[in-house]
Amino acid sequence: MNSFYKYSFILLFMIAAFITSCNKDNQDFNLPQKEDQRGSQGNKNDVKLQLSTTQLNMQVGKTESVKIVKGNGKYSCKITDNKIATATLENNIITVNPLSTGNTELVVTDDNSKEQVTVSIVVSQAGTPNPTPGETGQTTKTILTFNFSENPWKVPTTNSIDATEDKTAGKLDDNVKMVTGPVTLTQKKHSDRYWNRIIDNIYTVYKKNDFTFTAEEGKVITRIEFINVPYYCNLIYNFKNLTCENENDFPYIWTGKEKTITFNAIATSKFNEIKVTVE
Repeated sequence: MNSFYKYSFILLFMIAAFITSCNKDNQDFNLPQKEDQRGSQGNKNDVKLQLSTTQLNMQVGKTESVKIVKGNGKYSCKITDNKIATATLENNIITVNPLSTGNTELVVTDDNSKEQVTVSIVVSQAGTPNPTPGETGQTTKTILTFNFSENPWKVPTTNSIDATEDKTAGKLDDNVKMVTGPVTLTQKKHSDRYWNRIIDNIYTVYKKNDFTFTAEEGKVITRIEFINVPYYCNLIYNFKNLTCENENDFPYIWTGKEKTITFNAIATSKFNEIKVTVE
């Protein structure tokens, strides 16, 4: 009888030890799941804040817009010097109203991720040229459209099949000029393989290549609107990356006052049209 109790006690002790070990293993097994759950919550607001531009060259009294292209859904903005400009935000579009000449900044904040992007603002006085007899004092603006599907310049073009098989098909040499009104569009090949081309009615600028707009004597370029193919607009101007929109309803817009403007492609860029304003 004593042996029976002895062995019964040993058996109960072994069962209790086994149950304790199983419970511990289950707890250890569940720990990574909790950590994974916390990790997925930590990536909730990981969309990088992106704006349509980070540079505004403005004139007093002429508003400009900056669109919030990407982010986490809730934003705020402020101007560092409200004497120079003010800003209002509505439906992810920031309208900047320049009040006086000077330099200031627009700071846009993603309220969820707390990320900030700064837009440099330069405000100059609106031009007031001396009118000739019979003219008003207002500057005449002309909007010119470089329509690559119409190709009024009769420059070489190609299609996607031929372009794939032959990298020289439809090439635009450095001496090819596309003249629209008082503005001339030229290009410069820096790529080891490709010249800029018009492929299936789309102006295609390859990585490293340049394209330049030049106004004739007595004219200046004040605005360029790039109507790009979605996800194909990657440019640099004055060593600054330009943020192009991937939606057709809000193209990238350059503003300033230059006689000659050169853009460089940091990746293949494609444009249906480019609209240039001259004064």
